[in-house]
Amino acid sequence: ERPIHPKVVISSSLIPKRQSHPPARGHVVCRKGLAQTAEYMDRCAGTEGHLVIFDREKRLWKDKAFQQQEKVNGMTMYIWGM
Repeated sequence: ERPIHPKVVISSSLIPKRQSHPPARGHVVCRKGLAQTAEYMDRCAGTEGHLVIFDREKRLWKDKAFQQQEKVNGMTMYIWGM
């Protein structure tokens, strides 16, 4: 019998330069990226989603790196900011 592995979906978003603050829950980039990741997950029956957000501003890593978890349409998604 074959082991069952989760179908992982990974998508990415880019924060434009000149953004005044790092992304947070509810930030437009996060909301759009989560919606897009959820759509990808639906298409391929994904069971776990990861959204990677790239912040192009010149900030210290400690100010722009974060990780959080969200539920979208009952699906668990992990948000990684860097």
